[in-house]
Amino acid sequence: FERRLSGGFSTLVAYTFSESITFQPSPAVGGNYAFERALTGFDVPHNFDVSFTYELPFGKGRRFANSNGFADKVIGGWQLQALYQGQSGAPIGFGNVILTGGYDQLNLPTPSVQQWFNTANFERRAAFQLDQNLRAFPLRLSNIRADGINVWDMSVLKNFQVHEKLKVQLRGEAEGATNTPNFSGPNVGPASTIFGQVNSTQTGQEERRILVGLKLIF
Repeated sequence: FERRLSGGFSTLVAYTFSESITFQPSPAVGGNYAFERALTGFDVPHNFDVSFTYELPFGKGRRFANSNGFADKVIGGWQLQALYQGQSGAPIGFGNVILTGGYDQLNLPTPSVQQWFNTANFERRAAFQLDQNLRAFPLRLSNIRADGINVWDMSVLKNFQVHEKLKVQLRGEAEGATNTPNFSGPNVGPASTIFGQVNSTQTGQEERRILVGLKLIF
């Protein structure tokens, strides 16, 4: 959906629903391989993006304070911009694990970084971890996913018309403006002491970054 600039406002909204499937070789007894139909590691069912630009209605040529005077220089030429990205998490790929119970029992009502999924029915003892066998556990499960992406980038701009052919633009930008953490996937090694826990965040998505810049346009 696109709304072109009208009344100082424009927006672009995009939503994608998808599924990514692969036929991937899975180790079997005797070093042989069997192909398994499974979700890819980058399967993302939902992807939602929205961006908008709003030119504040103040200053020369605008609804309010329409003049070339002092008011135009102070409150005119301001522009707000925002970009939001919301995305489902990727399916978690487990190793060659032993699970007693149904896959639906892995979901927790409220996952947390201390326990992202139910680890109770996994074989945790190191001596019983599988090496070579006919694998039965799926490569990935659609109902157990890592954290998705939830990011707001925002900026405010002020344009100064210095000369007919020269404009100065002051920019203030906040990447990850809401400072919302986007976690990495949980530990999937049953013999690990942190099995099922999340101990890191996605690179470049975890912190707020504020930038201020000056641009000359001629």
